[in-house]
Amino acid sequence: MLNAGRPMPVVTVRAYASIQQLLSPKLFEVKTSASTVKGLIEFLSDKFNTKLKEELLEKNGSLNLKYHIFVNGKNIQHEAGLATPIRDSDLIMISTVIDGG
Repeated sequence: MLNAGRPMPVVTVRAYASIQQLLSPKLFEVKTSASTVKGLIEFLSDKFNTKLKEELLEKNGSLNLKYHIFVNGKNIQHEAGLATPIRDSDLIMISTVIDGG
């Protein structure tokens, strides 16, 4: 979703684990026309690496369960999912799921 008629937010994106290979550098600021996490994924995929969208999203458009995305430290799965809004100065963290025993 795009920010129709609103100033474009500048967000900080931090990539962890295998996502670092798709987004370089691993920490950067970007001005985006996106207003949601899904829109940001599409924007970053178009701007940096088309494989990002393929990796993060399932064919049906849902988030691949191998990944977690956090907006300002909150897991989007506990918010509005990929429809979670992004705003100016937000910190977006993208990471693989870490399993352990």
